[in-house]
Amino acid sequence: MAVDTLPVFAGVLREQRRSLIVWAGAMFAVAAFYISFFPSFGSTTAMQDVIDTMPKGVVDALGYDQIATAAGYIGATVYGLLGPVLILVFGVSTGARLIAGEEEAGSLELELAHPVGRMRLAGERWLAVTVGLTFLALSVAAASVLLIALLDLDVELGNLLAMTAGLFMFGLTFSSVAFAIGAATGRRAFALGGTAALAVMGYLAHAVGPQLSGGAWMDDISPFGWYLSNDPLINGWDFGGLALMAAVIAVAVPAAVAVFARRDLGT
Repeated sequence: MAVDTLPVFAGVLREQRRSLIVWAGAMFAVAAFYISFFPSFGSTTAMQDVIDTMPKGVVDALGYDQIATAAGYIGATVYGLLGPVLILVFGVSTGARLIAGEEEAGSLELELAHPVGRMRLAGERWLAVTVGLTFLALSVAAASVLLIALLDLDVELGNLLAMTAGLFMFGLTFSSVAFAIGAATGRRAFALGGTAALAVMGYLAHAVGPQLSGGAWMDDISPFGWYLSNDPLINGWDFGGLALMAAVIAVAVPAAVAVFARRDLGT
């Protein structure tokens, strides 16, 4: 059915299926590996003693303030560091490639020779990005659920769902920005470089801003803050942060589709 009604979407997923399986397997393995260390590492008093020697600003920036608890440890390591980095790499590189990369390679011209409008092509390609990111976020959640059950860790599954939703929306936010820049410029380097710069500035705003006098507002405008500052794995759903990420996506994607539909293509 998807092949008939969403041919571009189905074609992109066919092309990505092997890489998606590899990415999902890698993220599952990384999450499982780090969570498995908690009983012998994260929950020890020695670990807390090390954290106590670190400057409070550094502890807060890394999310290590509650690392002695299972939820704090998983939130800081798997969902606060490794998960965002990996999903950013996948999301941004994929978002930049699906329009700009294909245009530079000359393959987009062949696709547009078929009876598929530009707006539909762009929309279905972005939809393929969302499916890929969903797959990766669920792979992290699956590893977390498995290890939490095996190790009998004190983590609420509802909060884990909230954290997974945040990880997905975080990845989709930056992926959509890369997609929009690529669709508007037709240059993969612009999409990668521009989005990477925004990600770095966003991280600094989240990690450094609150440590500065009067700089708390910086965290409020950072996607890292929207995703992490409420500690969803401990405190549950942060609908405000999710709504802000959804707002960025809701602006970036329609703008990308509209500009791409009118732009002269470099093919």
